[in-house]
Amino acid sequence: MKHKWMMGLCVVCAAALAMPAAAAPGPAQFAQSENCLSGLFEALQGSGFVTAEDGQVRYRSGWGDWQRFEPGFVTVEGQLYHVEADGVTFTRLPLGLSVVDGSVCYSSDGLSIRTFAPGFVTLDGRLYRVAADGYSFECRTAGVYLLGDEVYCVPADGAEFLTNGVYNGLQFGPDGRYTSGNAQLDGLVRQALDACCDPSMTQEEKLRAAYLYLRDNGRYLARSHYPRGSVDWAMAEGQFFLENHRGNCYGFAGAFLYMARQLGYQAYPVSGGVGYDDRDHAWVMIPWWNGTTYMFDVELEYAYRYRYANRRLLNLYQMTPATAPFVYTFPQ
Repeated sequence: MKHKWMMGLCVVCAAALAMPAAAAPGPAQFAQSENCLSGLFEALQGSGFVTAEDGQVRYRSGWGDWQRFEPGFVTVEGQLYHVEADGVTFTRLPLGLSVVDGSVCYSSDGLSIRTFAPGFVTLDGRLYRVAADGYSFECRTAGVYLLGDEVYCVPADGAEFLTNGVYNGLQFGPDGRYTSGNAQLDGLVRQALDACCDPSMTQEEKLRAAYLYLRDNGRYLARSHYPRGSVDWAMAEGQFFLENHRGNCYGFAGAFLYMARQLGYQAYPVSGGVGYDDRDHAWVMIPWWNGTTYMFDVELEYAYRYRYANRRLLNLYQMTPATAPFVYTFPQ
């Protein structure tokens, strides 16, 4: 056993211990041997972070073992780390934002992960949405999202929401919420949606409810026509319709346009023509999740139901030019 123990020692230490008894070591030799043994035992018992052969950072306890921690966030030697599921692999986290297991989290002091009430929070001038765990920020693919009763936008894949900007024709304010830019119109749209939708509905069910609400609660009123291809009529005509529940095709289309946008749809208006005589007309287009852009014509469906006392029940909701019962002329 004595020889096996000596095999683990450094060459200098082994030589010092193997010196003949008759040749007593001098002070210099004794100090050299003592320092070597001290360094050996210090190395064996030392603890701290090391980079293992596989490139992963681990924490060594005494005698060379990897010290295990509970997976999650931990502060060791004054630095914040995330312990992986194996309990021994560490990822050092910087001050501010970092990505952990595909989620974004935030440290304001470099010692701990900051927690929040779930919901939206602004950090360093950027808007994020805190998940139910209270510390990670939701990550999404780029797009527009209906969250509760409000519409938000993630402009690029990640966790940051758009503020004070425009995305695919939709405007978002300083709080990240969609806005038409007209507070009075936004209020009218909200009232109309509250009158026809309830929280249990899906997004598509709410869109259908908005369409039917306008069809069944509006009346025709002769008003101005606009140049084909123009879109600047939508806000004024939509607001007039929602205030008075009356309007022509431009009013029906404008009202449905802004209700659809408030529901998270990237709707846009069209002023063109319809029928064999190519009469001036307006309707709404909505790009759908399946890649098809559909047509929605509230006013003409209303007109046929009203004129023919429900004897001709056209369905002009979610059409394509090929499935529409009339010929629609799009502006050049």
